[in-house]
Amino acid sequence: MFRIATRGSDLALAQTEYIQARLESLGYKTEQLIVKTTGDVNLAPFALASGDERKGLFTKEIEDALLAGEADIAVHSYKDLPSVSVPELMIAAIPQRLDSRDYFIFKKKDQVSDTFPYIRADARIGTSSVRRRSQLLHLLPALQVMELRGNVPTRVRRLFEEGGPEGILLSGAGVQRLIEQKRFVEEQLLEQLAIMPVDVETLVPAPAQGTLAVQCRVADSAARDALAKLHDSSLAEILSVERGVLAALEGGCHLPLGIQAHAQDGFVEASVYLGKEFLKTRYPYTVQFTRRHAEPAVLREFLIAELKDASTPLYVFGKKDRMQSLSDSHTEARCIGVIETRPLLDKLPELPDQTVVGCFSADAVRLIEKLDARWFKNPTFVWGVPGEKTAEMLLQRGVRSQQIVIGDDGTGAGLARSLLAARESRLVGRRIVGLSAAAGREEFYDLITAVGLLPERVEAYATEAIEIPASTIASIQDDAFLIFGSPSSFHAFAASLDRVKRDWSKGWRICSIGKTTSEAIRLYSQERGVAHLSEPYMTAVEPDYDRMIKELLAK
Repeated sequence: MFRIATRGSDLALAQTEYIQARLESLGYKTEQLIVKTTGDVNLAPFALASGDERKGLFTKEIEDALLAGEADIAVHSYKDLPSVSVPELMIAAIPQRLDSRDYFIFKKKDQVSDTFPYIRADARIGTSSVRRRSQLLHLLPALQVMELRGNVPTRVRRLFEEGGPEGILLSGAGVQRLIEQKRFVEEQLLEQLAIMPVDVETLVPAPAQGTLAVQCRVADSAARDALAKLHDSSLAEILSVERGVLAALEGGCHLPLGIQAHAQDGFVEASVYLGKEFLKTRYPYTVQFTRRHAEPAVLREFLIAELKDASTPLYVFGKKDRMQSLSDSHTEARCIGVIETRPLLDKLPELPDQTVVGCFSADAVRLIEKLDARWFKNPTFVWGVPGEKTAEMLLQRGVRSQQIVIGDDGTGAGLARSLLAARESRLVGRRIVGLSAAAGREEFYDLITAVGLLPERVEAYATEAIEIPASTIASIQDDAFLIFGSPSSFHAFAASLDRVKRDWSKGWRICSIGKTTSEAIRLYSQERGVAHLSEPYMTAVEPDYDRMIKELLAK
């Protein structure tokens, strides 16, 4: 018989009953031991406690019951456990992750919008979470965030009290469990509520949110063996990214940290939010970003270093002339020219009205300006560009915004998709001409050709690699950020590595400008068997060196 210690709240009981059902389905007998914690009896100490002390208000007595032998197992919401564990206890099972998102709950009659926060922009929002408060006020400063404590049904009922909140935020997993077990709130109140999941891009969840952690004594082999049958090792590896960052920042409930990691196509992606209220970070402002790596443990260490270490070296690789200008404005970064472009044309072709011009880069815009700027003045041309930066250059040269079609993801394939989506008005009956590097943007021409159209490639310029001196390659630290501005700059760097016989350091944080560059890095990883390169740590969709450099330098 396993005695399972739990708090007596509706959510704690729902979670415990889930674990009981799992264990009993395997033939084990269980019983509940309800434990009152300091936080259940008196919330007054909560305001005075900090970090893990706050979490301990709801876990200490349960852990004491385990240590005293009064209970064999304890069930916790993993996000509520302190980041530092009692040595005699262990987390023996992480059985599942339900919806990790925050849910926003409000009365249906108050809805005025189809987007978050759905209710009026200066509404009163109830939460006791420092993280949620930080994210709400960063996103929507007009909101009035008020303290809200108590168990879940109590918080929900406050929506119907005079002077109470007009909306509340709760963990989606807890809401799901309570609704399934009819413990959420009275049916007549539930019918009046809107319950909206908030996407991770809007509010990044707490570390390990939506996950249960089942604890036992390290010395209790029977409990360990039973719980091992519930454990999801792959999930535990993912959560080690989230909890590892939390522990490294020495944080708990007081930390305005949101982080959610998930496995995707052979790599792990982590969304991170850290509010400016936290002062022990190299960032003097609120940050929110997404990072990736093939190995969870490496991603965790990279994230910790990025959030804490202000001295990480930064190298940028790209076109020679662009690197020279970047060096002048970003003296902290080492900007190295690894490619040069050489025009292949001294004259542009004569194009009829209604031509679709695929203009793939700043080089193409500048070449048109040099050879025949009249193209910009033709009001019948349709201009296809991969991203906002190239579109901005065209606008500055007199092209009207309604003439421009922008790709959906910064790649040639994305531009082809955007043009094909408006095929009848943009492509049919028109000549299609693309100005690109020699043998460049194959994906654009392939997709357009696949639907029976005949795009013409004009090889406007050639890209030539510049050999990087061996001394420069040798000087690159093993923990550096490396930014690559194009597939050509990445391949030029890779060729220089080969020449000096230096391996790709596992500590290098590979950052790419544009999805086409990321794809080139992935393909190289597969062809050369360099597994840790399979997903760049950071990818910027827009070709904006300045923005990426400023973000990584915390400027």
